[in-house]
Amino acid sequence: MNMENKVLKEDLELAASLGLKEKDIENGYEDIEEVVKYLDERLYRKEVKKIDILHHGAYPGIYLLQSSNLQYMVESDWFEIKTFDDLSRAFALLHSTQGIDVNLECVVKDANNPRLSECICFKEELDKEAYPEFVSKVGYLPSKNWIVRHTKIEVAIAKMFLHDPKRYYKAYIDLHKNIFLEVYKDKDYVKSLLDTRDYEKEKMYVLLIDMKERGYTLKEVMEE
Repeated sequence: MNMENKVLKEDLELAASLGLKEKDIENGYEDIEEVVKYLDERLYRKEVKKIDILHHGAYPGIYLLQSSNLQYMVESDWFEIKTFDDLSRAFALLHSTQGIDVNLECVVKDANNPRLSECICFKEELDKEAYPEFVSKVGYLPSKNWIVRHTKIEVAIAKMFLHDPKRYYKAYIDLHKNIFLEVYKDKDYVKSLLDTRDYEKEKMYVLLIDMKERGYTLKEVMEE
């Protein structure tokens, strides 16, 4: 399964588990101010009691909104995210091969110096002669249609997380029941998170820590 299908599958399963319908996804992305606001980990930290060692963002379990690279982009102010299109382009950048590892300022100087916002997500609009040189530097650019669809779903899920967190936690745990049963009895989630090298367990630990920091117990979440 390629990355695009894997991410879409996870997002769609979580959206369905939360009871989100097509109309919720299509209508919910237009007003993203609240979702974008909490991308700033510093702001989210003020809303909940955070454990300093983690530095996790506001959206544990939501594939790209939880990305530490996305948090870095927001907090460093080098990539301004205010609109839906801005967020789509940021997601596309995070998906592009070597997109974070290379010096982006140097990359965008190639290919007749296209602006990052014009070429990362909307490759169809990049000059045909310049595109091969640019993509050879970046490695891979995801398609515009897939990224837009993915962004709509994640924004809709994020709104649910912000307004009905217990419902979100339960849905995520239900979808990852096997992992949850392996880790939930651990006495120290932070220590377990730092010790594990299992990516799926890492995501579950961060979710459980976030849940506790927001003042919810496993019992009340599972009884939701």
